[in-house]
Amino acid sequence: MIKIFILPIISSVLLAAHFSRVDLNWLVPLTLLFPFILFIKRKWIIRIYQIYLICGGLIWIERLLFLRRMRIAVGESWTVMAIILGIVALITLLSALMLQNKKLLNAYQSEK
Repeated sequence: MIKIFILPIISSVLLAAHFSRVDLNWLVPLTLLFPFILFIKRKWIIRIYQIYLICGGLIWIERLLFLRRMRIAVGESWTVMAIILGIVALITLLSALMLQNKKLLNAYQSEK
């Protein structure tokens, strides 16, 4: 079951790196600590983490579009950057989907 959490945790680390890069340093520790809520065995925790990952995916898509506009404006190539950020956004969104695993949801539902 631990394998299910690998991509969601990696997604959190990548988001923390992004926040650090854009000088939102106060979000870095929150983003790095967020995976620890998974120790709380409640189904709603999984839902909160999924919402968090979906928001993270949207942040990556917004960043991709912003940087694409910036690079086009200064005449730089943007395709490699778009592919990389698109893959990161996809991984983050797929991480939310991975948490929809039936075994995981049953394990989090059965805990009281």
